[in-house]
Amino acid sequence: MPSFSLADVTSLFTIMDLDGNGVVEKYEFLEYARLNKPASGVYGTVARLTALFGLDRKHEVTVEEFAASFKKAGNQLSPQDMGLKYTPVKPPADALLSEASVGNDAAVRGMLEDGVDANHVRASDGASALYLASTNGHKTTVSTLIAAGANLDHLTNGNGKCPLLKASVRGHVEVVQMLLEAKADPNTLKTYDEASSLYAAAHAGKLEVMQLLIKHNARLENRLVENSLVTLERDPKYYGSTPLIVASFFDQVEAVKLLMLAGADTSATTVHGKTALDVAKSEACRKQLMSTA
Repeated sequence: MPSFSLADVTSLFTIMDLDGNGVVEKYEFLEYARLNKPASGVYGTVARLTALFGLDRKHEVTVEEFAASFKKAGNQLSPQDMGLKYTPVKPPADALLSEASVGNDAAVRGMLEDGVDANHVRASDGASALYLASTNGHKTTVSTLIAAGANLDHLTNGNGKCPLLKASVRGHVEVVQMLLEAKADPNTLKTYDEASSLYAAAHAGKLEVMQLLIKHNARLENRLVENSLVTLERDPKYYGSTPLIVASFFDQVEAVKLLMLAGADTSATTVHGKTALDVAKSEACRKQLMSTA
């Protein structure tokens, strides 16, 4: 008779399914094998472990496939051999970022409940779970992370963007509203050029987002600053531009109208002395700028 029960196998599967998404993936086998060395040396190496479950050909295993592998192994292997008696390990923190990025709220909730830090950031770029969920418009996951105490104004590495700016430029209205209602600062600036969320929204013509930002006291006269580190990425003509000027640059006529109604300064200039009217691309935009709004 095999030395395992279905209940044992299911319990072990739950332990090894570190991100709680219903499948055991290769990285989870590797992490489990590294932290919970099996009592038996028969399947004690990562190579044998992954070979047993067919991970050379497949990158994830369901609970049914998991149980079938144990049945095939018979008396050669039991859940106890695999380390069932060991304390379950905490999911790798970067898995929280992966699940937040795709809006897998159940997995995010499970990992937070298991003690993963809501403010963990990816070493490579400084992205947080809230930044990724906001970028992709996953409002339920954004709500979960806000409730868990995620830093609303965290800036990524490098160009230094916050969750609100990314949600704004992509037009995720409900996410923007949630972040603002949770007291995200509408005037948090990008690290490398000091663009605000309103500047980004004006550039992209995201009118509903702009209305929300203005309602929450976003500064109308935010200015893009010169940064020698990014001169190859940014055309110098934009230096000193305000949300109104950048909206005019990109012919966002309705955004220009909205900013003028809010009281934006039409006489503001770039570092090269250009006003919004000077850089207007279309007759409609020029007419709007010459009007009294």
